[in-house]
Amino acid sequence: MDAFELIRREAEQLHGTVVADGANALDPYGLVIAAAAKLDVDLNWAPTGDPALKGGRALFDDQSGCILCEDIEDKVERAQLVAHEIGHARL
Repeated sequence: MDAFELIRREAEQLHGTVVADGANALDPYGLVIAAAAKLDVDLNWAPTGDPALKGGRALFDDQSGCILCEDIEDKVERAQLVAHEIGHARL
């Protein structure tokens, strides 16, 4: 099994868990909010270009257990950014 297969399996397992716990499988933003809560990861929002984002759009700080994400209006785009960071938190 390659590393990406492991990542896919972990994502599938987390997705199944949060959906079984009541998250709507058709709501990407709700899924990442539920996944972050399940992993006990805090989500915080920062304005675009905030220096705390270190030039990125989102980041996971493993020392604080926090995801900091760009505060954008599009919830689907937010979900994509947060989902990537949840991958870091999970693995």
